[in-house]
Amino acid sequence: KLYYFMLAYKNKQKVLIVKSPTNNKEQKKFLGYEWSGAKGQEGIKYIGGDTVNDIITPLFNPKDRNDKTKINYLIQQNFLGKEPNDLTDFEPYKELITYANVVDLLDFSRKDFNKAFSLSPKKNITIETKWDLVKLESIMKIVRGASPRPISNFLTSDKNGVNWIKIGDVEAGSKYITKTEEKITQEGALKSREVKSGDFILSNSMSFGRPYILKINGCVHDGWLILTDFIKELNKDYLYEILSSKTTQLQFKENAGGGVVDNLNIDRVKSVKIPLPPKEIQEKIVNECEVIDKEVEKAQETIEQAEKEIENGFAELLAKANKTYKLNNSDIFEVSIGKRVVAKEIENTKEGIPVYSANVFEPFGYINKTLLKDFDRPSVLWGIDGDWMVNYIEKDKPFYPTDHCGILRVKGKEIDPRYLTFALEKAGKEVRFSRNHRASIDRIKGLSIKAPDYKLQKQFADKVKKLETQLKQAREIINQAKEKKQEVMDKYLK
Repeated sequence: KLYYFMLAYKNKQKVLIVKSPTNNKEQKKFLGYEWSGAKGQEGIKYIGGDTVNDIITPLFNPKDRNDKTKINYLIQQNFLGKEPNDLTDFEPYKELITYANVVDLLDFSRKDFNKAFSLSPKKNITIETKWDLVKLESIMKIVRGASPRPISNFLTSDKNGVNWIKIGDVEAGSKYITKTEEKITQEGALKSREVKSGDFILSNSMSFGRPYILKINGCVHDGWLILTDFIKELNKDYLYEILSSKTTQLQFKENAGGGVVDNLNIDRVKSVKIPLPPKEIQEKIVNECEVIDKEVEKAQETIEQAEKEIENGFAELLAKANKTYKLNNSDIFEVSIGKRVVAKEIENTKEGIPVYSANVFEPFGYINKTLLKDFDRPSVLWGIDGDWMVNYIEKDKPFYPTDHCGILRVKGKEIDPRYLTFALEKAGKEVRFSRNHRASIDRIKGLSIKAPDYKLQKQFADKVKKLETQLKQAREIINQAKEKKQEVMDKYLK
């Protein structure tokens, strides 16, 4: 082990690590293509055009292999032993690009040194705190779940069966696990690991490092670690908050290892350190975090209520619809699609005009020119090739549509554009537009929209506009919650 440490330490050549995003949509944007299984359209579909010469990707420029804004340039320079001083052009991908020392890619801390390179270089994490740091193994017992195999032999529809707790039973952002979709037999429970209400469980694979508190009894499989037998000086709710904090999550990330997918195990979790202030300080942290949690709960209720109001309002309007409008009526509607964008036209910074492709909610880049002549009317965008998506764009907000994005505008006063957005989405679902059933311009023109009196549409549109403002504010509260909790931690722990 010492021999390999000396070799690695002496090698001053940095290792460049480039990872693709884990999110499926971001991954396609990163690679510049996706795979189509549509009948007659099978094969690779390039983002930006029909051939590899039109591909839009941060990896390389097919028309200029020396393009300094592309990742292949970094690879070339690193091969030559040069590390760029300026990575401004790669700011959108900073989480995917890492320069690491060879010595940081090998794990010398374990007895079973296996010479394996990790694509997640180890970092020395500094925990700033005025309180004692303790390892998790010193304040609790950590055991691993167990799976009866094959699990299919032990699943049961009996309501009196034992709760079988899976990662899919967890609601996003939730602190507690309150129910399960599946149950297992008593025989299966004996081959698994039983847990009870009040226990902590920690995911050790997939979304590893996420803590949850059980509100039910049941069994957990080997994808969970169980945290039990806490010392009396530890407040359970404080434990949840500190395990969810940025510093602890970073430790989980650094300690994770494995093969194709990184994961945690008992040894990797035992060594994680957390600050342990006096119990009264823990309680102050918990109380302030609970205030933030209540704000989030209220925001979630606002979102659910607003979305329900919009859905019910549209349903009521449809029930009153007394006229049918065909989208191929050029006196009422203007239907068009965008234009192909070549790689060199895309700006990889959030400047310029957003470019929309099949995903009509998230721009995949920005450009410094326009395609449409004016933006004095609202636009309804739909995705042609991907999952069925429809989005409303306010007037006076410029955008650039590619040839994978359709644009629908209203000329007269028969249809309100906001109402049209919901009506088009519903009509597209009814005909099952999807990746395999493209929403081509001809198919869109073949649709008909039912609508009530324009005055009723306008009232609905005004109400939706107000509700969307509420939705935006509520989502901001939820998005800011983690940062607010971190501020609470810093106030009491540093």
